[in-house]
Amino acid sequence: MDAIGRYGLALFLGLATTAVGAGEGGLQASSDSRSLVAAASRGELLYENHCTVCHESIVHIRANRKSKSLADLRGWVARWSGELKLKWSNDEIDDVADFLARRFYKFGKREKG
Repeated sequence: MDAIGRYGLALFLGLATTAVGAGEGGLQASSDSRSLVAAASRGELLYENHCTVCHESIVHIRANRKSKSLADLRGWVARWSGELKLKWSNDEIDDVADFLARRFYKFGKREKG
């Protein structure tokens, strides 16, 4: 996905979540569902903007994966965000790890707490 497509996706998702909650008496999205969409979007956007320079999806679907669990995956995301001096917060690291876990690894959800 190119930069314009990524920003368009982010804008669309932002407007869509705002519109769903805006109608008086209309459909109401819960704050949990909005935050889930925002986190999923943020994780994907961070990955697309910073990681695909070196990583293609083949890295995540090869037989000899480095990550065997969500904790391993989060560790790799944290390591490389540090190596690249991205200054990601713990939430941003979690969002990228969650995106990768859902998209490629099929690990279970992380426990929020």
